[in-house]
Amino acid sequence: MPTVAVVRVEPSPKIAVRGAVPEDAAAVARVGLDTIRIAYRGAFPDWRLDSLTYDELTERWGRIIAAQPSRAGAFFIAEDAGRAVAFAAGRPNPADGESDRGELGVIMVLPAYQGRGLGRRLVGLVAAHLAGLSMRSMIVRTLRDTTQSHRFYEVLGAVFVGEQESELYGVPTVQRTYRWPDPRVLLPTSATGEAASDITARKADR
Repeated sequence: MPTVAVVRVEPSPKIAVRGAVPEDAAAVARVGLDTIRIAYRGAFPDWRLDSLTYDELTERWGRIIAAQPSRAGAFFIAEDAGRAVAFAAGRPNPADGESDRGELGVIMVLPAYQGRGLGRRLVGLVAAHLAGLSMRSMIVRTLRDTTQSHRFYEVLGAVFVGEQESELYGVPTVQRTYRWPDPRVLLPTSATGEAASDITARKADR
């Protein structure tokens, strides 16, 4: 198993966030693969993590980004001095009996940039997009054994609702689903731009 050292970096004073376009696919693939090779280690088969390539994921993410407008979705990319360091996306995902449900489809932050509030900022942007579409709840799915991601969503106020079998990169998996009863809890509520969940998370980190 390869070992990867995580080197913390000091980000630029202001990390820019914008909507992604298909031309960002290569940068998104790099962030995504560099993140999951650490975050999914031990929770997903090593052989599949090590066999994934940037080219394979560039094609995949290019299709996903291009499809967002037709799905009423939003895809955000965060850049530090012009270099992609994180991304997140979400769209409406209605279910039986819950036509106004949205989904946080993905959130990836390079390990060196984690623990600085960037993930919470991106989740808030997705929540704002879904709230603007009158979505009254939001779910997110994550691998069953990625406990760090479970804690992240729980600190942001999401509630665990169940597990289901799924597939990721051609490999059978078990995923956990978390739900926010109202995505507006993630929206900025103060003059500082902090969401109520940001304040809770900040206190929990002390």
